[in-house]
Amino acid sequence: MGTMLRALMVMGLVAVPALAETPPLRCDETGCVSLPYAPSPVPVEVEWRTGVGSGSYATRVDRPNQSAGIVTFDAALDIAARWRWLRAGALVDLAAATFQSDHVYLGAFAGPRWRIGWLEVALAVEAGAHWVSNVNDDIFGRVVSGESAWLPYAGGSVRAAWRFGRHDRGLLGLWVGARDDLAAATVHSTVTSCFLGCNTEVQTWAVGGWSASVAIVAGSEF
Repeated sequence: MGTMLRALMVMGLVAVPALAETPPLRCDETGCVSLPYAPSPVPVEVEWRTGVGSGSYATRVDRPNQSAGIVTFDAALDIAARWRWLRAGALVDLAAATFQSDHVYLGAFAGPRWRIGWLEVALAVEAGAHWVSNVNDDIFGRVVSGESAWLPYAGGSVRAAWRFGRHDRGLLGLWVGARDDLAAATVHSTVTSCFLGCNTEVQTWAVGGWSASVAIVAGSEF
């Protein structure tokens, strides 16, 4: 998960400098002149977001009052095409939860967008697959071996962003979203915990539930 998270952050940071790209030039023996900007009829947006979330991701079967994934730290990359008022695309969202549970959301989304001066508001519904792994509830423990599960999910989000830069191709704003798994699964984790001695136990978890998160979003239009 750590390697995937770093890769996602690098992709997002690579996309944002495109805001400062130089305009296209036409050069001949007399010099270079800037060409007029010609927007794409179907522009593509790349957005990177990072934030925090919470949810009911997993419940321990033998101890129903214990859960995994109280708070998550999220990083995501969205790629969307825009045509008039409609925006649609794909996303990958990585979330690492406290007390050791890891989550990956792979999905597609679509929804309307509006411009009000410098402000852009976008709504989206999304659906896809949610991968849950490394589930345990011990802050001092590690998963020696464990099962993972893929679950279908659906959700929605709203994004409010400031459009800026050359031809308003950059954006910076706030993203709020919620998701709910449409199925559940049971997974087992073998966990070794070391605090004033070590012990190993097999934990049984029912995974699947809701989540909500808020994030800062930054991106560029190409």
